Amino acid sequence: MERTSDEILSSLSPLKKKSKDIFVSLQQILRLADFVKFAKYNPPVSEHEQALADAEDFVREATQWKNQQDEALKQENEIKK
Repeated sequence: MERTSDEILSSLSPLKKKSKDIFVSLQQILRLADFVKFAKYNPPVSEHEQALADAEDFVREATQWKNQQDEALKQENEIKK
């Protein structure tokens, strides 16, 4: 499935409400990737390192958020029983 950076960010709007810092980091990662891909931008090593750290933070935060959502749904289903 191919999606633009804007489409990806739009689909992750619930994350923006939960953690604006992580959302902004992801936005920066995608913008840098777009510059590299479409404008043939060659970022300095420091930008590569920051993008990698931001990506790791995003994955960690998104995983934690997903686990919380799953747990809340599980508890809700148990209450309904």
